[in-house]
Amino acid sequence: EALAEFLWCWDHGLVHSSSYSGVRVSFLLSKIQRLGRAYPPALDALRERRDACAAELASGGEIQYETASDLAHLNETLGESGRTLELYDALLARESLTERERRAVRSGLFDEVVDLLIQARRYQDVLDGAGDPDAFVARQLAIAGAMDDPDQVAMLKGYAIGGCAPIYEALLGVGKRDE
Repeated sequence: EALAEFLWCWDHGLVHSSSYSGVRVSFLLSKIQRLGRAYPPALDALRERRDACAAELASGGEIQYETASDLAHLNETLGESGRTLELYDALLARESLTERERRAVRSGLFDEVVDLLIQARRYQDVLDGAGDPDAFVARQLAIAGAMDDPDQVAMLKGYAIGGCAPIYEALLGVGKRDE
């Protein structure tokens, strides 16, 4: 019964509240994952949704950010982030991709593959995915700066530093020490 309710939230929650997006890809997926430890059909249901996202992205139709992001979060929850990197590479290799679609792939999947790109020492791919390094760092720090609570600011600055570390490593990896 819980699985049916959780899946309804995944499948229809955004229709009722667009502000549900953060909870949907974090707490909700975590709850379904936990349920899946005792009730394996829960993980099968996540795989079905992931496979549907992959099929949509691979269909040759217009690539949507939401689909790419859902796929990445589902793979992360299922412990299959390597599949996200495979799809990331395959999609970016398409010659027919528009610039908007290329941005959708990068923004929807990059956060989930950046650590794998770093592990593989694919530094230029990290920089391509992040875009302008200065703008990337500024965006990360701006999130922390938007908070009023000093504890939240400190926590988010820590996350921002951690999120910027791969960019720093990639810049060093391609020999851009000055940047």
